[in-house]
Amino acid sequence: MSHSPYLVEVRLIGDLQGYLKAIAYDIADEFGVQSAVDPRPVPHITLFGPYDTDRGTEARAAVRDVCSQFDLVPFRLNGFGHFRNDVIYVDIEPSPELRQLRRQLAARLRPICTEYQPYDVSKHYRFHITVAKNDIEQEFEEIWSYVIDEFAPGGKQYALRVTTLRGRRILHEYDLLQDRLLSRDEALSTDNWDRTRDLLAERRSPNDHEACRSLSTLERVRHKLEVQLFG
Repeated sequence: MSHSPYLVEVRLIGDLQGYLKAIAYDIADEFGVQSAVDPRPVPHITLFGPYDTDRGTEARAAVRDVCSQFDLVPFRLNGFGHFRNDVIYVDIEPSPELRQLRRQLAARLRPICTEYQPYDVSKHYRFHITVAKNDIEQEFEEIWSYVIDEFAPGGKQYALRVTTLRGRRILHEYDLLQDRLLSRDEALSTDNWDRTRDLLAERRSPNDHEACRSLSTLERVRHKLEVQLFG
């Protein structure tokens, strides 16, 4: 890509964001690996990308149209996983809503984008939040044992907004509970976040996360094959 790529993701907020950042910084300090914290960690779940496009207005409309069909999008955190020996992540058990959100975004964005990723073609996607990457291979076994012993990420969460970035800069966010596309300034507004949290408190229920699940055995086999083929 000749310039900064675009990315569509769910960013984590509040105490959970702080906890995941702390894990990334702790690994970096303990083992002297910096890739996941340079320039700073931003805990997130990638939904599509990185990608390139010269049709940014259409991509924005695609994100808006798809996200307008969703409201509560639950998921669970469930310990750690890894890709090969160079990425360690917090494992996400997605709800059907989160799976469908990603699939619909990919279906709308692929025809108007270039240089998107092989996994954006697959229906079998591993939802995750990276906490260490790239420069960990030489000490992978030690780092893996360390995170398993020291941390136990878990719990019920919601995807509240879908963020589109170019490089590391937020372009806009779709607020799933407010049901509207926010400008960069609106997305960074504390008042808007308070409104989003209030709406979540009104609408969530104890049963929201019952359908969250890990990958089935067949999906795990397919995932391993895709990792071997595409890296």
